[in-house]
Amino acid sequence: MLKITLKRSMIGEVPKNRLTAQALGLRKTGRFVYQEDTPSVRGMIHQIKEFLTVETVDGVTKVRKRQGKAAESIAAATPEPKKVTKKKTSKEATTE
Repeated sequence: MLKITLKRSMIGEVPKNRLTAQALGLRKTGRFVYQEDTPSVRGMIHQIKEFLTVETVDGVTKVRKRQGKAAESIAAATPEPKKVTKKKTSKEATTE
């Protein structure tokens, strides 16, 4: 795994480079992401290497954004659907 940190702002840079940083998941200066060490990621890093710091990290697994505590808090905030019971009409009540 690679820990990629955006060390310089992308303001005023070529749009292609800005989009490359966004594709890596970097949007603000000082933020970091973990990416798999693949040739495509290495190519993106090489394209904007002057804006990044890259470290090799062992023992880190990439986690999707909606897992863990964030997903639990969303699930807890979502109300349970209410059971709908059909009300009997006056005709149905008298026939029983």
